Amino acid sequence: MSFDLQRIFRRIQHVVRPARLAAPSQEAGVIQRIQPAFNSMELHETNSMQHFGFASGLPAGTDVMIVNVSGDNANGVAIASNNQSLRPKGIAAGECRIYNAAGDYVHVAAGQITIVAATKVVVTSPEVTMSGKLTVTGDITSTGGDVVAGTISLKTHVHQQVTVGTGLSGVPKP
Repeated sequence: MSFDLQRIFRRIQHVVRPARLAAPSQEAGVIQRIQPAFNSMELHETNSMQHFGFASGLPAGTDVMIVNVSGDNANGVAIASNNQSLRPKGIAAGECRIYNAAGDYVHVAAGQITIVAATKVVVTSPEVTMSGKLTVTGDITSTGGDVVAGTISLKTHVHQQVTVGTGLSGVPKP
């Protein structure tokens, strides 16, 4: 094979290449940067493209698929990633999961969304609206606000038929 054909063949071989990250992704710039190791002797720094609305910090050891424009290793971009040790297993067809290395996740299945967090789930919004039955196992704490059931406020309601002493009051009055 002539030198030019060998060069072209090598370029074609390098258009799409699997690699494994040698270090965690870097998030300082306008695009995520990664260091894929193609083998024990070949390490490059390249961009990692992610879908709009979804971002993930890739840990070291994550497998990536690199596309090199014109087969040029200096002009590559990661288009897919998978971490073999952290990827959740047993997800049924049609389901999806957003997960992290700590084991926290949001799982979307037919008719049900499950959120699992080791410490806390935080929702920050000026208003949260829910419909349907709410079941809580554990305490409910309201800090600074009021709890209203129907038209009865826990802070401002009064009781009817109050008896001085050890008797019980009547039902709350709106």
